[in-house]
Amino acid sequence: MIRKIIFFIVLATAFGFEVQAQSQEVKATYDSAGNKILIGRINEGMLANDTAFRWFYQGVNHYKPNAEWIKYISYYRDSFNVVAFVGTWCPDTKNLLPEFYRVMIGSSYPISTMTVYGLDEQLEGTGEEAKLFHVKKVPTFIFLHNGQEIGRIGDHVQRSMEADIVSILQNTFNKNPQSATGN
Repeated sequence: MIRKIIFFIVLATAFGFEVQAQSQEVKATYDSAGNKILIGRINEGMLANDTAFRWFYQGVNHYKPNAEWIKYISYYRDSFNVVAFVGTWCPDTKNLLPEFYRVMIGSSYPISTMTVYGLDEQLEGTGEEAKLFHVKKVPTFIFLHNGQEIGRIGDHVQRSMEADIVSILQNTFNKNPQSATGN
């Protein structure tokens, strides 16, 4: 698992700058405490490569998700998409976004297909996406299947990040964890 995390960081470093240059209108601003805020469509490379977001790298490396839940998520990894809304200024984002990435990396979810928007403290971005998805808090992780929302995780989890994702997938695909993981 450590190798996967190191591989993730290397990939983020290698491709982060290229993706950052291609991304649409990302603004960087600072709050009154001097914390950097990213607004617009962002990616893991932007967070992993910027020392202002050290919390991201540290959180990804320290979170230890449940292996059985990761296996379940991995089974369905090509069956759903994710749109996330985060606030790089927000304590809940600083806790949950690294956990989310760790779970997605562990399940071999295609990270490049995920869409992440950074919002300001008024929950506004550079476009209308937050309004279209009715985002009321950050972070918000929205799960889609065939373009339709199948569930979301808000500014806190019920059990754990991976258990809450499994609950969303179970409700959609009507499978218990044992049938998906082969146990």
